[in-house]
Amino acid sequence: MANTLNLNGDPRVESYLFLPVTSTTAVNFGDLCYIDDTTNAVLPASSFTYTSSDVITRRMFKQFFVGAYVGSHSADGISQTAKIACVATVDATMVSGTPSVGDLVGPNITANVIDLQKLIIVKDPLEAIGVVQSVYTGATTSVKVLLLGVQGGMGAMRFTTTETKVLPAFSLASATDIMAGIAVEKLLGGAAEILAMGFLSTTAFAGSDLVMNLARGTNSLGNLTVASATGGVAGAYTELDTSGSSYRVVAPNTTIKLTVGTAVATGAGNVVLRYRRLS
Repeated sequence: MANTLNLNGDPRVESYLFLPVTSTTAVNFGDLCYIDDTTNAVLPASSFTYTSSDVITRRMFKQFFVGAYVGSHSADGISQTAKIACVATVDATMVSGTPSVGDLVGPNITANVIDLQKLIIVKDPLEAIGVVQSVYTGATTSVKVLLLGVQGGMGAMRFTTTETKVLPAFSLASATDIMAGIAVEKLLGGAAEILAMGFLSTTAFAGSDLVMNLARGTNSLGNLTVASATGGVAGAYTELDTSGSSYRVVAPNTTIKLTVGTAVATGAGNVVLRYRRLS
């Protein structure tokens, strides 16, 4: 993470924590830190134990993440109190990507070790330690992020139970928009994690696809497509698991547009969304 925090009360730092750091711990300015639950002392992110997979490790790390270290400490045999920027807007290094305002970021992991000062775009709030604060029109490795330690907000993000939204019936006869530009807040009641999209046919059809486009303002966040290449019978349900999408967690101001991608002479049905709202 770029050294953009200073020791004199940079206004981009909204909240500090003061926590102990042991005499044998070395940590540098800007390092991501967590609190060890056995010693109650601060440790650099690279000391966190890797478990099972990058996703699981990020989820576990998030539970103990406290912020970015302000200052530095060498393993010099002297214990001291650490100053941690718990809620702070910082310029950070990230894995190359094209983030947008509101996208979530978590710590990057290299060879089973959490990077001290490098982030990656994530889709799951359970992995996230920060939120992107700027729009980028192309790939970048530097991003402005609001970091949120467990005392500062990210740890409080929770999901509702899984809910289902059945949209009005439509025909597959025309390759046209069936729902255009409805905000997620209006459609689903707030920021949400879209788990899956499906098509429930009420009449038989020969083969078609349904395209969901997500956008923020004029910036398209990409398409998700659910398709049945061979068609289906009345009552058939085809679902696309969207877990591979970088935009499965969507902000309230994200708009959803649904389009029939391939027209067929027969066929009609309903779009079904499975989702969990953030609370």
